[in-house]
Amino acid sequence: MKMPDLHLVVLQKQDVGRDVLRDILRRCQIRNIQMYSSSSELLVALKTQVKKWNIVIVDCSQPDALEVVTKIREAAGASVKILILFSGPTKEEVMKAIEAGVNDFLTLPFSQATVEEKLNKLMGVEKKGFETPPSIFQRKL
Repeated sequence: MKMPDLHLVVLQKQDVGRDVLRDILRRCQIRNIQMYSSSSELLVALKTQVKKWNIVIVDCSQPDALEVVTKIREAAGASVKILILFSGPTKEEVMKAIEAGVNDFLTLPFSQATVEEKLNKLMGVEKKGFETPPSIFQRKL
């Protein structure tokens, strides 16, 4: 699946964080982005829209972030990939997130390249490395 075809959902309570993440995702060519500022809004949408979702990004600063992850995982199974946003997580926090059903995590601050790398990894897309052309001394004339 290509980035423009992804249907991505973001749960981020802070306006600035949502705006920054939306801009990064748009620069990644993702067109279908749903943004939620509260868990309750996302959980209402979960009931009717989860089959459309490919990736959900959950901000761990939400008081019930891990409960939301568990509910998404129960409703969607393994078909939806879940990425959680941390700001300086402890090993214990990461383990709890994995137990709740998170596939991967991002640590704040992050760059567009890091977001793209994580999304590609979640969707099973391997990014091809840059191949250096042979120097003029290695070419046959």
